[in-house]
Amino acid sequence: MKSDEILAQGSLFILCLLFFLFIAEAQSGERAIVPGIEELYRLDRLAEFKKSLKVASVSSYDTTGGNNDGFDGLYSFVRREKDGLVLADLKGPGVIYRIWTPTPTDDIMEFYFDGEKEPRIKVKFRDLFLGQHPPFERPLVGYGAGGFYSYVPLPFEKSCRVFIRAEKVQFYQIIMPSIRKLWRSKASRSSRMRNSGITLRRRNSCSPPPAGTSVAMSLPGAVKLNQRHPR
Repeated sequence: MKSDEILAQGSLFILCLLFFLFIAEAQSGERAIVPGIEELYRLDRLAEFKKSLKVASVSSYDTTGGNNDGFDGLYSFVRREKDGLVLADLKGPGVIYRIWTPTPTDDIMEFYFDGEKEPRIKVKFRDLFLGQHPPFERPLVGYGAGGFYSYVPLPFEKSCRVFIRAEKVQFYQIIMPSIRKLWRSKASRSSRMRNSGITLRRRNSCSPPPAGTSVAMSLPGAVKLNQRHPR
């Protein structure tokens, strides 16, 4: 009888130990995930419970509560500047995960990261979704009955200003979560931010690569998307 009690206590101890090891491993794995492109291809993490994040959205909604959500462009910008419209003026650290519109135009859109004076991305608003301008490539961009969309993560540490050189924009939506709490220290924040998205090289042209050239978009974790532009 006494041996049975000892065996039961031993089994309970082992189960408790395994439970705590499982919890510790899960928490360690969650901290290891870097916000950005990694969250798009880590299918093994889909079923895991994630901590709450504060998600922000900048859009063309009617701020008066009416139904003029982009029809005449009255509320389709954060502020008007000399050469165009500021569509979003975001504070970091953060990642833009989604850009959507049913009414793209050929006006030039510019992305300014972390207080930079020159845009790191400069592309026609429409070309943002056509899969011909790296790093905005399929399958992360596209269009359909619901409109034009981009799920290319655009990480920034301090700020991101989205500017379009146009007199008028209609419907749009830009979504980003605030990921400040995921950064344990200021020293590690910069290195994590560099690895949290697709590398964005400075591009002063809004044109796609020359016909016949092959463009590769490398993602962390040995994931690689290749696209060959038609001649």
